[in-house]
Amino acid sequence: MFYARNLSLVILWTAVGLPSISSAAEPPTGADFFPSTVVAFAELPDPAAFVDLALNHAVRARLESLDALQDAYKSPQFLQFKAVVAVVEAQLGETWPDLIKSAAAGGVSVALDASTQGVAILITAEDEALPEKMLKSFTQLARADALANNKPDPIETKTYRGLTVHRIDQARVVVLGRSILATNKAELGQRIVDMHVDTAQDTLANSELFQQARAQAGDGARIWGYVNTTALREAGAAKALFAGRAENPVLELLAGGILANLQQTPFATFAVSLSNERLAVDLAAPHDPSWVGANREYYFGVDGQGAAPPLLHVDDALLSLSTYRDISDMWLRAGDLFDEKTNDQLVQAESNLATLFSGKDFGEEILGAVGPEIQMIVARQDFANRDAQPAIKLPSFALALRLKDAETMRSELRRTFQSLVGFLNVIGAMNGQPQLDLDSEKAGDRHLITATYVPDKDANTARLPINFNFSPSIGFVKDRVVVASTKRLAETLLTQLGEDAATPPTVSNTNARADLAAVRQILEDNRGQLVAQNMLA
Repeated sequence: MFYARNLSLVILWTAVGLPSISSAAEPPTGADFFPSTVVAFAELPDPAAFVDLALNHAVRARLESLDALQDAYKSPQFLQFKAVVAVVEAQLGETWPDLIKSAAAGGVSVALDASTQGVAILITAEDEALPEKMLKSFTQLARADALANNKPDPIETKTYRGLTVHRIDQARVVVLGRSILATNKAELGQRIVDMHVDTAQDTLANSELFQQARAQAGDGARIWGYVNTTALREAGAAKALFAGRAENPVLELLAGGILANLQQTPFATFAVSLSNERLAVDLAAPHDPSWVGANREYYFGVDGQGAAPPLLHVDDALLSLSTYRDISDMWLRAGDLFDEKTNDQLVQAESNLATLFSGKDFGEEILGAVGPEIQMIVARQDFANRDAQPAIKLPSFALALRLKDAETMRSELRRTFQSLVGFLNVIGAMNGQPQLDLDSEKAGDRHLITATYVPDKDANTARLPINFNFSPSIGFVKDRVVVASTKRLAETLLTQLGEDAATPPTVSNTNARADLAAVRQILEDNRGQLVAQNMLA
């Protein structure tokens, strides 16, 4: 058995960047308190970093300038909340940001317990005096508010194992040293208190499965979580998730291998890492190729050795994704993967696709000619120097694949693309849509075929229909084929793929990278159109 990182997602923030993050606290406080029957656990070792992020990041100023948020700041509910915060600050002698940093200096942990079906939250302060002071302050405020509104005392206090337990509705709150424990189940709270008082060793931190998961955690994660999938399966929870069967081809393509792995893997983890300019999410679980079987070999490759190709990189990219999927193998095994209704739909689809591909078998001859290394990219378009501009500006997108027999498939795909453009022109003419004009370029081993919309002679070239976001293109270089929504993106990728052919693949099954700054730029490109639509609404 080896540890496979199945999915990696990186999200880039604005160019302003995030504040630097301090190192995580060790050991994780929650795991030392919670019982070994916990099936889901998450920890935030350094809450102060998130407070600094919220207060100092440039996005905060943009959000606070929004009219909706300014109106919310003036609402009676928010003003009442500010008054409560001011009282707490006065009683504890700290501003609320400093108070949060002090109160949670040792981290925040959340756990879901299987035996009691309860949820527990543990917040660890920097010293033992602060939790008692905070709890006293909040109880005084709650009781004063109840008294002012002629309501009964909302807080019930009892003593258990020498500790004062506060009950507020269904929640129980108790101070354990320099930590505050809150839970929605009395039984779970009693067990945690017993373990704390008796210094019991049957903790989550001492659980063999948890220790295996913790040992696989990489450095630098600012949020880390663990799920005991073995316990969830045995308890019959989330039966659909652990059934190992996808409901449709799209879900199967995205997560079929993961669903199969969940039937056997003992645990799964997630980690969130922050740097100055990005948020990265890493999902992982133990994996053994023998767990998957022949039907899901398309997902992980022979002996689990399938690896995603490198991510594509272009300016102003919103999303770049690379993955390993043998789509032909999945298509041919559809009878074992899907129900009768879905298979009937696939048979119908294959019949229609055979017509488009000159009678060739879609699963074996078309998909079978394509390698399992798949790359996709979505990027903002730059319309600054274009005479013809659509009123609504959309991003461009492209798919890059490897051809097993490039010499044969180049001509086949080229003819299919040309036939498709002809079909679109016929349908477009019947519906009054602009026509596509075909063009072809060759340079050495590179070949690019492009279809460009031609504006009418009397059209306003500054506000053209949405069609003018597209110049559908198919290009070839070496053993690679690129299908793109625009000529410019196809040209960029053909150049990149021609130069980076020797770049080794990654060790991940799937990699993804998203850039939120590019989304903001696209919204800015369409500001005028969005404002006009809001005014007409």
